[in-house]
Amino acid sequence: MERQRIGHVSLGGERHEMNNENTSVFRHLGAQALFDHLYIKVDENTAGYIWSDNKAYTSLSHAAEQAGAAMHVNLREVHPADRTAYETQALRDLQSTDGVPKGWD
Repeated sequence: MERQRIGHVSLGGERHEMNNENTSVFRHLGAQALFDHLYIKVDENTAGYIWSDNKAYTSLSHAAEQAGAAMHVNLREVHPADRTAYETQALRDLQSTDGVPKGWD
């Protein structure tokens, strides 16, 4: 299959092409769907995730599927490395929050 462009992603401060050869789609069943993501591996030292809560996820996931990217669907379990990456990102997001909105305390 010919390489097909999906989009672009910023990893390590650099812009990289997402294509059907370096992008994989991971979709989980039930409550595990929280961990749905795209995994992009540019080279041995450069890789990253686009999680399902990212506003670009749905369109990029669809584009990846149409381009023939590797699809891992109906997964019943989350790989430990993916869970750790998600939790690390969630903690980073939480730490960057400027406090609790008024009325939430």
